[in-house]
Amino acid sequence: MGQNPHYFIGIPIAEELQGWLRNWQTEIEKHASYKQWTNEEDFHITLKFLGGMNATQIERIVELMDKLEPPERFYTEIGDLGFFGKKTQPRVVWADVEHIPSLLTLQNRIEEKVIQLGMEEDNRMYRPHVTLAKKWKDPESSLKSREELLAQLPGPMKQRMLVQQFHIYQIEPQEDVKYKPIFTKNLKE
Repeated sequence: MGQNPHYFIGIPIAEELQGWLRNWQTEIEKHASYKQWTNEEDFHITLKFLGGMNATQIERIVELMDKLEPPERFYTEIGDLGFFGKKTQPRVVWADVEHIPSLLTLQNRIEEKVIQLGMEEDNRMYRPHVTLAKKWKDPESSLKSREELLAQLPGPMKQRMLVQQFHIYQIEPQEDVKYKPIFTKNLKE
């Protein structure tokens, strides 16, 4: 029997911002060596990584998210640039997401719900972001400083986005668009 599919809960990035972030990737690609560049249709803000789940487990998650009292829609700002890993060869490059109370409240509500199913709590500090690229490729190359790279990016440096919904995504690693929404929860208008 095969491995269970992997899932996560996340906020999709509005179409009007996808092209902007794709332009950032195009510029970053001139200065950085990554194995994986996120498809613009896959841009998202992760709220909770769920991991491998069988059909019964994901059905229970869908039921919980369906019953979740959604917060009101809210705006957040996306922009700036960050890295996870070494400064010269970071394993991930990402666009920052503003740490606003509405976003943090939504993430906490989801975390609390999935813990009710016996899932482990994520003890890492929540860091909302949009992954642009990951897995440094060329061990002989290194990245310019963050500041130098930022100076190369096409503007604007920040964009505001209305958060209207979140999805449960199934990860399909062999596809070009890897994250398939299997459930959508709309926020209150």
